[in-house]
Amino acid sequence: MSSYINEAPFDASMLVHFRERISANMVNKVNQIMVKKIQEATFEEADEKKKHKRF
Repeated sequence: MSSYINEAPFDASMLVHFRERISANMVNKVNQIMVKKIQEATFEEADEKKKHKRF
């Protein structure tokens, strides 16, 4: 969409169709990717804090 509208882009019942097409295996893969990225970001942030920490 090119601009904001105050109406839903699709009917809520369409979510059922999307959910039926997404397998449990796909959800697990997405969850694993998300956890990995969050862990990487957390470790990078901790490393940056250690580098900039002054005694």
